[in-house]
Amino acid sequence: MQKKIYITIDLSDEIKESFRKEEGRWKNLNIFWTGFSHLDLTLEYLGIVDREDLQKIKRALEMAAKETKAFEIRLDKIVLGPNNKDPKMFWATILEDAFVKKFRKIFREKLEYNGFILKEGEVFTPHIVLATANGNQLKGKQTSIRLRGKIKVEEMNLFSSHTYTKGVVRYKLLDTIPLQK
Repeated sequence: MQKKIYITIDLSDEIKESFRKEEGRWKNLNIFWTGFSHLDLTLEYLGIVDREDLQKIKRALEMAAKETKAFEIRLDKIVLGPNNKDPKMFWATILEDAFVKKFRKIFREKLEYNGFILKEGEVFTPHIVLATANGNQLKGKQTSIRLRGKIKVEEMNLFSSHTYTKGVVRYKLLDTIPLQK
């Protein structure tokens, strides 16, 4: 069975609560806010993969984690995503500083080493999905709210999602890989 695969980072309750305070800004919109327990930072989306590719991804993540010390990520802003022309979501983004860039580079090298090649030309923006809009009600809207806060990264999560009939999506934590202390 094929599944969508993600690398995620857990958020502290303090960070999650700060996002809850932002909901009031958009009371007039018909949007679905992500549940408190489902808020996490998606650092990488690896696409729809089969069981063999999933094992390659897991090995690459384990290898990259062995070469990476725990670090912090700084929050940046709330934006509309995934694209500006036809936005469907509110995202919280991060500052991609040297630590984030280094981890992503190492992880991608390990993916290639293990025989998993990311699709060429696709650029993924790490983000936290805060809310999803119904229809095109975000079209023409703009936001760029600056955020404060840091996310302490001590481990990476390997997550999958599968969409069933009638659009039901199930997410599953496949593994948690600790970084070096």
